Amino acid sequence: MRHLLCLLLAAAPAATPAAALPAAAQTGETTIDITQLPLGGKPQGWRDDGTPRVNPNWVRDSLGFLRVVSKGESGLLVLPARFTDATLAATFKKTTDPETFFGIVARYQNPENYHAARFSSDNRLSIIRVENGREETLASLATLDRIRENRLWSLSLGAAGDILTAIVHDEHGAAQARLDWLLETGSPGAGAIGLNCTPYAATNRLTLATGAPVIIATAPEPPALTPPPPVVLAPIPLSQIQNHNTPPEKLAASYDIIVAGAGTAGWAAAIQAARLGAKVLLLEESDWIGGQMAAAAVTSMDEQGCWDKFPVRERGLYKEFHESITNYYCTHDKDPYRAYYSWPVQREGGYEPKVARAILYAFIANERAQGRTLDLATGATITAVAKTNDCITGVTITHGVAQTNKNIACKVLIEATEYGDILPLAKVPYRLGAGKSGNLDPECPVQSHTWLAVIREYPGGLPEHLRIPAPPPGYEPKRYRKTQLHGRLIWGSPGKDYKGPRTYRVLLAWRGMADIDSPSTGLATENRHTQAGLNGGYQDYPVNVRSIEDSHARRDAERDGIYRTLSIVYYLQQLGLDWGLAEDEGYDTPCNRRMMAARNLRPDLLPIARRLPCHPYVRESRRAIGLYTLKTADMGRFENAAHFQNSVAMGDYFMDIDHGKTAAFVEKDLDPERPAREGGPFQIPFEVFIPRTTDGLVLAEKNISQSRIVNGATRLQPVTMLNGQAAGAIAAHAVLGNLQPRAVNPIAVQATLLAARANLIQRWHEDLPHGSPLWQAVQLLSLHNVIDTPAPFDKQPGRSIGHGNHFNPAAPAATGFIAPALARLARLSNKTPPQIPAAKTHAWADLDPALTHLDPGWRQTPGIDPGAATP
Repeated sequence: MRHLLCLLLAAAPAATPAAALPAAAQTGETTIDITQLPLGGKPQGWRDDGTPRVNPNWVRDSLGFLRVVSKGESGLLVLPARFTDATLAATFKKTTDPETFFGIVARYQNPENYHAARFSSDNRLSIIRVENGREETLASLATLDRIRENRLWSLSLGAAGDILTAIVHDEHGAAQARLDWLLETGSPGAGAIGLNCTPYAATNRLTLATGAPVIIATAPEPPALTPPPPVVLAPIPLSQIQNHNTPPEKLAASYDIIVAGAGTAGWAAAIQAARLGAKVLLLEESDWIGGQMAAAAVTSMDEQGCWDKFPVRERGLYKEFHESITNYYCTHDKDPYRAYYSWPVQREGGYEPKVARAILYAFIANERAQGRTLDLATGATITAVAKTNDCITGVTITHGVAQTNKNIACKVLIEATEYGDILPLAKVPYRLGAGKSGNLDPECPVQSHTWLAVIREYPGGLPEHLRIPAPPPGYEPKRYRKTQLHGRLIWGSPGKDYKGPRTYRVLLAWRGMADIDSPSTGLATENRHTQAGLNGGYQDYPVNVRSIEDSHARRDAERDGIYRTLSIVYYLQQLGLDWGLAEDEGYDTPCNRRMMAARNLRPDLLPIARRLPCHPYVRESRRAIGLYTLKTADMGRFENAAHFQNSVAMGDYFMDIDHGKTAAFVEKDLDPERPAREGGPFQIPFEVFIPRTTDGLVLAEKNISQSRIVNGATRLQPVTMLNGQAAGAIAAHAVLGNLQPRAVNPIAVQATLLAARANLIQRWHEDLPHGSPLWQAVQLLSLHNVIDTPAPFDKQPGRSIGHGNHFNPAAPAATGFIAPALARLARLSNKTPPQIPAAKTHAWADLDPALTHLDPGWRQTPGIDPGAATP
C-alpha cells in the first residue's frame, strides 16, 4: 500500500511552476569539455529538439566525443536561452562522406526556424536558413584543403546584431573558409544557439562567448517531472574475458540466488538481483555467456523496432544494453543497425557476438566494482537439484576441466537455461510441444531450431583452412537456387512479389552484422555488409519433443543443424566467393572443441565446425506450468491489449510460430484458434514466473508459463532480457524479505522495475519524462486502476507512439481526481472507502483523515508537506 499511496501523492497534478525571472546580464566565455561528461551523457541544460525519442540521440561516446547515434537523421541540440550577440565554437571530427555534416546553430527559434553554419565533406562551408521547416543554402564556400578521417578541425558561428560569421579552421589552426551574411530585415534579433549534425560527426569541446544579455527562456521542471540521470552504460568491452570468470575454488558454499543459464534472461536476472543486494551465482554450461544472443550468434535483435511503434529499446536493462552497444559502434563510426530489410534503411540492431558478450561482461564487472556479489562460473552444468518438501534448496554442479562435482546451497534458483533443462531435474510439471510432462508425444514437433554461422568477407582471399573441402552430408544445391551471383539486389516491399533469383548479398543483409574489424567507416558501413550471421531459413533443422527430452536425439538433431549450415557456406564458396567462417569471433575454444567432438561430426568438418557458435538458436523449450499460463487470448495489441495489473514485463513481437510449419500443433486447452500475427506492446504478468507448486524457483527465458504459440512472441532476445530482469527482481525481493517467490508483493517488484525504467503498461504521454517520478507513478497507478488515462495510439510513421497524448500534470487537482483514486486504493487494501470533503480543491490537511485511514504514516512520504495546500 505504501508504494501505491506514495506514488498517488507524486502523481497528483502539480501546480504550474512560476516562470523563471530573466537572468542578469552575463558576459564572458564558457567552455564545455565533452571528455569530462559521463559516458552516454550530454551537456547539462542542453535540450534535444530533434525527433522525440526516449533513447537519447546525443551521447558522449567512449572516446569523449559528443555525437548523434540515431540512424538516418540529423540531430538538433540546443541551449535553451536567447542570445543577442554570441559565438559558439566547436572542435570536431567527421568521416569523409559528403552527406555527413557538422553544424552550429544560431538565432534558433524552434526546430522549424533557425540559421546554421555547416561543414560537410564535399569540403564546403555553408550558411543555412531553415524557415517554416524549409531549408535554403544562403552562402557556400569550398575549403582550401580536404578534411581527413579523425582530424580535429574547428567550426565557429558568431551572431552580432544582424551579421552572421562562420569560420572553419583545420587541425593546425589555419582558416580554411569564412562566410559572412547579413540577415534579412525581419529576421530574429535574438535566439538560442546549438548543434545540428548527422551521424559520423562528433565534437569534444564547445566554447560559448557572449557579450550581451542572456534571457533564460525556460523554467526548471518540478522534481516529479525531472527524469533520473542517464542510464548506466557499459564501458568499452573488456579484453581477456576469461579473467572475469570465477574459478571453481573461489565459488562459495551458498548463495542467495543461483541463476541456471547465462543467456539473455539469466544475465539480466543476475544483474538485477545483484543490484538489489542479493548474493548471486550465475552458471553457464558453455564458456560463452549471452545465450541465443551471443553463444548462438543471433545478434540481430528482433526488436521489430524499425517502425518506432514497438518501443522495446526504451525499457529497463534492454535499454541499458542497447544504448551501450550502440554507443560502442558509433564511437568507432560504424553502423550498428545492420539486420533485416526495414524501410527506408536497416534499423534493427545487428551486432557481433564477441562484442555483445564483452558488453555483458562489462556490466558484470561494473556490478562487482560497486561491491556487489555476482560470481560467474562457465563450463558449469547443473546435474542435480536439492529439494526439501518441494522447495529447492540448492544444486549440484559439474565444473571446470576436471569436471569436479560441487554442492551449492541457495534460497532461490532461477531457471534460465535454453532448453528448460532444470524443470525435469527439479520434477516441476511442464509443457513441451502440444503436451504435458508425464504424457508427452515424442514425435510431436516443436519449432525448428537453427545453428547459425558468423561469416565474413576475406578481401585478400579466403584462407585455405576455412574452405570446406567437400559437400557436407545432406548437401542439396537446388535448395539455394534463389541465391545466385547474378540475381537482383531486391528486398523489402519492392521484392515482396519477386520470384526470381536474388544476389547472394540479399542473404548476407538479412542478418547483417556490424564489423568492428572492417576498415570501412561512416556510410560505407551502412551500404556494404562485410559480416553476417547466416540465418536465412535454409538451415532451420526440424525438432520434436524427443529432440529436447532425449540427450542422444538432441545431439543428433544438433549435428543435422550444423551440416545444414555448413552446406550453405559450402554453396557460397562454390559460387567463387571469398566468404568463410569468421574465426576472429573467438568460438574456437577448448570448451567448444569438446562440445563439437561430442556431436560425432564428419572428421574433415570438425576443424571448420569448432569455429561455429557453441549453441544452436533454440526457439522452443520446455515451459513450466505456473500460477497463470499466458495464452493467445491475452495477446491483443494496441487498443485490444489485455490488461494485467500484475504486469512485470512487456514485449512487442508478433507470434512467430511458423518455423518448421508446426503452428498446427496447438494446445487445445489453451489456444483453440490460431491468432493474428500482428505486433505491438503486450504485458507479461507476475504469475507466469512462478511454478504452480514448487517453491524456491523462479522462471525465466522461454520456460515461463505460456502456450507454445505465445512463446513465438516472447522468445526474442529483448523480451527474454526483460523477463529475466523481472525474474531477478522477484527472486531478490523473496530473498531480502525472507519469503517464497510466490509470496512476494507484485507491487514491490513493479516499483523496482519502474525505477529501472521498465515500462509495464501501454501508456505513453508526451509530457511525462520517461523514468521521472511522475512517470513511474502514472505507470504503477494505471496498472492498478487507481488512476488511468488511456488514449489512442499514434500509428503515423516517424512519430512516437504517444504523440498527442498528455497527462496534463499542471491541471488543478479536483475531487474528481482525488476521491475516486482514494476509493480505489481503499478497495485494494481491503478497507472501507474514506470520506472526502466536498470541495473543488483540497489542502492536504483536509485530506488528512482519509489518507491516515489508508496509511497512518502518510505524513512521512518524501516530498510531501502536510501543511501545504494541494495543487
